[in-house]
Order: sequence, then C-alpha cells, then structure tokens
Amino acid sequence: MEAPSTNPPNSLTQSPLLLLNNMSNLMSTKLDSTNYMVWKLQISAILDAYSMIDHIDGSIPQPREFLISEASVQTVNPAFLTWKKRDKAFLTLLYSTLSSPVIAMVVRKSTSQEVWNTLEERIYIYC
Repeated sequence: MEAPSTNPPNSLTQSPLLLLNNMSNLMSTKLDSTNYMVWKLQISAILDAYSMIDHIDGSIPQPREFLISEASVQTVNPAFLTWKKRDKAFLTLLYSTLSSPVIAMVVRKSTSQEVWNTLEERIYIYC
C-alpha cells in the first residue's frame, strides 16, 4: 500500500470548490475593523502555500476578455474564462473570511484584486 502524499495540494489539479473548501477551513479569523494584520497574515500564507497570491496581488494581470483574429472576428479569450473562474473562487474565499460590516465595504467591487486593494486601503489604515 502506498503512503499518502505529504506534498501540498497542487492548485492546478484540484477543483476550485475543493480547493476553496481546503483554504477556508484553514482560516480561523474573520476580518473586522480591528484585526487586519492577523487576517492578512493568515490569508496571505494560505494563498502563498497554494501558489495563488500572484492572482490577488496583481502579478498575474487580467487577460483581455475578447480576442480579435486577423480576419477581424471577435471571440471570447479562453485565458480570460479561466482567469474569471479562478477570480470568482477567490472572491468566494475572501467573502467567507469577512465580517458583515467589512463585506459592506466591498459590495461594488467585481474582482478579487479590487476587494483585496480596498481592504488594504480602507482597513489597514485603522489598525
């Protein structure tokens, strides 16, 4: 019988829902107006461990939504669809770690990076 692997999960081979469940189970803190530094330490470590911090910090830019061929035909960019699916998983993770008053601060944000940056700007200065 083969021993179970002790390697960290590969974010490229796991389904987004399984990955999200694994990551959210690791968070013990919900962000409120007083604990930004602790929350950011926890979530950054989780995202870094799953090789996903680059999506939220902007290292991986959002791809163009559409591609235009040489014949001027517009098609949906598959890279954008992959990026969008990943981003929605990150948004779900972020929302699950926020208190209700903090979620109210990011209601109109549409990407995980926008939420991340808003939290940095609006909460960090008060901690």
